[in-house]
Amino acid sequence: MDLTRRRLVASVPLGSALALAGCVESADLESSAGDDAPTSDDDAPGSAGGDDTASGPHTTRPLYERWLPAEETYEYDLLEFAALEYDAVDPAAEPLFADLRDEMNDEVEFLSDPTAIDAFLVFSGGIVFEGSFDTDAVATALREEGENERTVGEFTVIDVTDRRTDAVAFDSSTLVLSERTLSATAQPVSTPSLLETGRGDAPRLLETDADAALLLESAVEARTDDPAFVTFRLEADATGEPREGNAMAWWFGPDRIQFVGGYLFPADAEADPETAAQAADAMVDLERFHDTDVSREGRVVTVSATVPTGDLESFEPEASDQEPVRAGVSLEYDGETVQVLITSLSQGANEVTLEILVDGDVAETVTEPAVGESYTVDVQSGSDVTIVGVHESGTRTVIATKDV
Repeated sequence: MDLTRRRLVASVPLGSALALAGCVESADLESSAGDDAPTSDDDAPGSAGGDDTASGPHTTRPLYERWLPAEETYEYDLLEFAALEYDAVDPAAEPLFADLRDEMNDEVEFLSDPTAIDAFLVFSGGIVFEGSFDTDAVATALREEGENERTVGEFTVIDVTDRRTDAVAFDSSTLVLSERTLSATAQPVSTPSLLETGRGDAPRLLETDADAALLLESAVEARTDDPAFVTFRLEADATGEPREGNAMAWWFGPDRIQFVGGYLFPADAEADPETAAQAADAMVDLERFHDTDVSREGRVVTVSATVPTGDLESFEPEASDQEPVRAGVSLEYDGETVQVLITSLSQGANEVTLEILVDGDVAETVTEPAVGESYTVDVQSGSDVTIVGVHESGTRTVIATKDV
């Protein structure tokens, strides 16, 4: 498998709650969209659409348009985000998000009423919730475990040192969990920087990054209404090299669900519809879907498909009932070698093997991994290092990647 294909097939947004990856056989990719494929707003519940010119933190534009900071504001090797608009999911499809909503509720356990949440954006450097919040109740709950209460613009900010989040900023319609990172591939965003981004006083990702805008538009602009659920993954622009990434957008109507996946390749000549289709298939199992359509424009390949709402019981492919390998690693590059440190491992060492790949080739196999152990592999500048967890059942999970 070449480097581009391996990366695209391996792209999985934001950990266990958003894992959409699996290994399944390819679907029939030659069919075109059928007559019942939803191409307008009619089959979707309420959308997050609004005034495209609005720029503040409390507009009706999607959270990812308003709150994702530009790369010059926050450092990352790999940008990942997921965004969900609760009201845009038809009740018939709500069971698909039960676990994810529970995970997000755990992040704001200080809320007396989690049903007050209308939407969230979780990305590599923080979480933003939108809804209707009782600011007095939030402040009272946070004061019990927080300190250094202050006002930043229209937001109240309280430092909470004994939570995974170091700071919570809030007003009546927004909760911002900042000063944290959800990924080893990114640095946390400071509270002032994130609030400035939301207000439009600091550069935003989609206004400053042409690749990010191109990739996201390939998925979300397939329809005139905003999608209910979006996942996104894009390499940083730090090296100036051509970038790769993927984005997936979902619409949940009472009768049908539609997804559109956009796949960004390094160059027009490398944009391969077959590779993109395999990547989409690995994420969602296209055999469960209908009206599959694959198209290409420049560096981007778009894959779309629909499924009756009642027929989709899980995002994850049904072909495997084995949980993916859950592990954490850190990768440090010193100019000649990469040191891989195992920081967490959910399965027993006798159940899991870790493979360290350099440019697609296995450089080292760790047969009995343990937390705290480290391994060093020789690399050259420009190499791609990937850590893959292999369960004894054969399930393979990409844990981390790093370009050096």
